[in-house]
Amino acid sequence: MIDEQLYLPVKWINAPARCQSAGIPADKQIFKTKPEQALEMVCHAKARGIRYQWINCDGFYGEDPAFLRCLNDRGETFMADVYKDQRFYLEDLKPAVPMHKSSRGKVPCQLQAWSLPLRVDELVKHQPPDWGIFCQNAT
Repeated sequence: MIDEQLYLPVKWINAPARCQSAGIPADKQIFKTKPEQALEMVCHAKARGIRYQWINCDGFYGEDPAFLRCLNDRGETFMADVYKDQRFYLEDLKPAVPMHKSSRGKVPCQLQAWSLPLRVDELVKHQPPDWGIFCQNAT
């Protein structure tokens, strides 16, 4: 199983001879992001019946909204570190494609959030002093 969990950077995937000389089988020379690999590990653990109560991850994974949504959608209990300058939303984003306001220019086609993001360190500044002992490094 260890070869399935090996992280291979894109530059390695683009150099098959390098992978071959390192003993990485051709069918394992596939690029996957670290969050994709982490989700595979969680699924593998569940499939093998490994029991755990929660998942904890560092800020690298905590800043990946797709990874966190996937954990949430799977019903996992998790705690993710976040960086103090990370932005998040306190309310529903209400994403929508903006209206085209003139007859000139490109027609909008991308979803846009209608609520404003808030930085983690700004949220912490407005909490009571005893609010969170884990937030000491966020200011």
